[in-house]
Amino acid sequence: MRMLWALLALVSVQAQASNDVTVETFDGRAVGASIFDISNAAFMFKTRLSGGQVAVAAPDWQPYSGTQVYTGTGGTPIELRTQDEDQFTWPGVGAWVSGSDTITLEAFKFNVSSQMEEAIGSVSITGGAIPVYLSIGSFADPLHISYVTFSSDAAFAIDDLTLGIEGIGPGIPEPAAWALMVFGFGAIGASLRYRSRAIMAA
Repeated sequence: MRMLWALLALVSVQAQASNDVTVETFDGRAVGASIFDISNAAFMFKTRLSGGQVAVAAPDWQPYSGTQVYTGTGGTPIELRTQDEDQFTWPGVGAWVSGSDTITLEAFKFNVSSQMEEAIGSVSITGGAIPVYLSIGSFADPLHISYVTFSSDAAFAIDDLTLGIEGIGPGIPEPAAWALMVFGFGAIGASLRYRSRAIMAA
């Protein structure tokens, strides 16, 4: 019976998460901060951002909102990684980007079998002083993203980093999800069978 409630709780969390999208504006972060976790109140899972630093907006990279952005240097990618990559993924990731050169966003998923990251797609956009939105994953094509990189050959910035897609809750990778569901249904079936035999014996 406990397994049934645990499974129902998991389904409930997924249902509640369907409209949750996390947006990091960097305005609440200390200038110069380079590595920090981004969390969502609805989930216990965190996503770590690294590879750049929080800076006050400048003419070369204007913010989409507020007064601060997260800047990266040419040749060094900004990295975003879920802390429990084998248990938690985002269906989509995006940010408002600006810079003098082409900016690329590459997404990866964690392969449970090989225990390694696999590239699942990349998108690029021509930079500029005015921020433009660069994203991967959509409502029609949600992905299981555990790791992304933003990169450029010149200095660039991201702002209003968006994790998630409206209407699609974050989830666990497919192999793990199916394994958990199969185990849960098996345990529920076994407990119901045991209970019915105990009642018949009585």
